[in-house]
Amino acid sequence: MLILKITFLILLADFLTGLIHFYVDQYAVMDSKYLTVSINGLLIHHNFPRKMVSQSYWDLTNGVYKIGGAIFFISLFSGFYWELLFFILVSAQANLIHKWAHQDQSETSIIVYYLQKFYIIQNKKQHLKHHNGHYDGNYCVMTNICNPLLQKLHFWESVVKILKYFGIQPVDRTPKFHQ
Repeated sequence: MLILKITFLILLADFLTGLIHFYVDQYAVMDSKYLTVSINGLLIHHNFPRKMVSQSYWDLTNGVYKIGGAIFFISLFSGFYWELLFFILVSAQANLIHKWAHQDQSETSIIVYYLQKFYIIQNKKQHLKHHNGHYDGNYCVMTNICNPLLQKLHFWESVVKILKYFGIQPVDRTPKFHQ
């Protein structure tokens, strides 16, 4: 049961960080009123995908740690839940795993190489499907499990259609160039 719960929490972290990635790619604008640094960084990433390779661990994870830490602290008033702490810690690694998907093999550790090779974390091949020039899918950057399932279900296209029905249009993300 514990293994099942841990697996579920990892996939939930992948899905929810993918949902945020989807929102930023489809609906966020540069210099937005909220979370400007995070949103600008994600949007710039499409024009300069390898820029994140030079970012530190803290640069990649601090936003999730700050928000997740606040949520966890507030949750302590109703008790300690290891599942929430685990979920926050795993979610915070999304951009680190994303960074590894952009690194060349010579830039990653042997451990990362094998984690990617055996599909334990997302590999470069799957992540490059997101950088197809449209940025219209493959938003989940942690595992190789969520994206194929969401693609089969046409999940992201359905969300866009539902939001369009309510008058919420995606931002035009015609890429200027690729690196």
